[in-house]
Amino acid sequence: MVNFTSNTYQMKREILSFSNKISKHLSKPDKKFSADMTYGMLAAGSCLLTDVVEQLHEDIKKVNSVERLTRHLNNGTTFTALKSYLTAIRKWAPQEPVIHIDDSDVIKPDGYKFEALGLVRDGSKSTASKTVYEKGYHVTEACVLTKNNHPVSIFSKIHSSKEKNFTSNNDVTFSAMERGAVLFGKATFSRRKKVHEIFSVSMHLTLWLNCVFVFLFPVLLPCLLVYSLLYFHFPEIAFENGKHCKVGSNPTAFSLYLLLLCQHLC
Repeated sequence: MVNFTSNTYQMKREILSFSNKISKHLSKPDKKFSADMTYGMLAAGSCLLTDVVEQLHEDIKKVNSVERLTRHLNNGTTFTALKSYLTAIRKWAPQEPVIHIDDSDVIKPDGYKFEALGLVRDGSKSTASKTVYEKGYHVTEACVLTKNNHPVSIFSKIHSSKEKNFTSNNDVTFSAMERGAVLFGKATFSRRKKVHEIFSVSMHLTLWLNCVFVFLFPVLLPCLLVYSLLYFHFPEIAFENGKHCKVGSNPTAFSLYLLLLCQHLC
């Protein structure tokens, strides 16, 4: 016979143990907030604060609990909590993990009072021949695959082009890649078509530069040396009209001198 009560308490202990690892250097109110949010979201299967509060079974009014959680959420994630979380994640991942980066969107078509609400491409309605824009936010997420091939988030940010300090979507994506590189040293980054096109262009540019330096540079360098010698060290030559022109300062004079030099060598 399965004892569901024992399984529930065991799962709750594991959740709280994980929460304590992240919040061990935080204050008591922040520790309680981390434990309440972690357990509440998993128990409710939802990220809505009203659903989370119902699973906490506190002896106060629900509105007071929602206000308390909202106040902590407005403070954001502290550097100490983020460092503890990433340290725990690094132990679960292999030495050279695979990091998946996804640029998605959150659509708020009926929203009017949201701060910095911008226009984003609706991925569910847009097609290859038609692009649909809706009010919403951009979402950049980076997940690392653990040793058991389980994706775990290491970067998550909601951003909008209407924000004051906004630069570009690529800047946020590169921030996610930078965090992965700093955290693991060596990693394989995987992203959808957009970034593959960026890396493809970079690869073609690199190949083109290699061709220039490998094939054209040995030809251009001797020509530049000959041109500099002709310009700075050789005397002027006279044309039929009596005018003097320094070799190298005129294309005709330069070509004429090369022909005379070739005839002399032959």
